[in-house]
Amino acid sequence: MTKLTELLGREVMDHDAQSLGRAREFRCYVESTRAIHEPEVSQLLCGGGGLRMRLGLHPRKVITVEWSDVDALKRGRLWTKVVKPEQ
Repeated sequence: MTKLTELLGREVMDHDAQSLGRAREFRCYVESTRAIHEPEVSQLLCGGGGLRMRLGLHPRKVITVEWSDVDALKRGRLWTKVVKPEQ
């Protein structure tokens, strides 16, 4: 099991080895039907706009990646199945 603190700030790569930015924020949920209420990651926010989003401000550059699209943690980077959006 990997801790969020170990993932925070890691570079996130897309399917074509293009950088999506760094993992700055994580969105989690807790299923109340479980006996043990452990949060599960549902999304990660890449780029510097994650904090601005949390504060309700308009983000500058942020890319949201579904946790199910994260393939691996290799060479200190999070590798995903997504394609970097056009800017």
